[in-house]
Amino acid sequence: MTENIKRRILVVEDKPDLLYLYRFFLEGAGFLVDTAETKDFAIKALRFTIYDLALVDLQLKDDINHKGGLDVLAAINDLQDGTVKIVVSGTSRIRDSIASHNLEIAKFILKGDGPPEDVIGPIKKALE
Repeated sequence: MTENIKRRILVVEDKPDLLYLYRFFLEGAGFLVDTAETKDFAIKALRFTIYDLALVDLQLKDDINHKGGLDVLAAINDLQDGTVKIVVSGTSRIRDSIASHNLEIAKFILKGDGPPEDVIGPIKKALE
């Protein structure tokens, strides 16, 4: 019976074209998808909706340090119980920062390692 339940995903990405592609491919794979382009909008969404998984870009332009994704991940830990977290980033140097914050990330995906639809496999695996 649980196979028919659609899983809800929050995608946090500040690049509108990439945000659109993530949404397009994830909805095509049968997921319910909410999107946020800013740290503040993502945190508001987390206060009102329970998510099975969050796909979070760490370097958000709306944040002065361009690391608003860390704040989003911390908010997930505070506001959501059991939400799986997958991080996407354009730089692998962010991995050390994630590890130092002990944010319990299920997967780290480096942008540019493949097309946006390549996130579907890791997302399905993380939700098993």
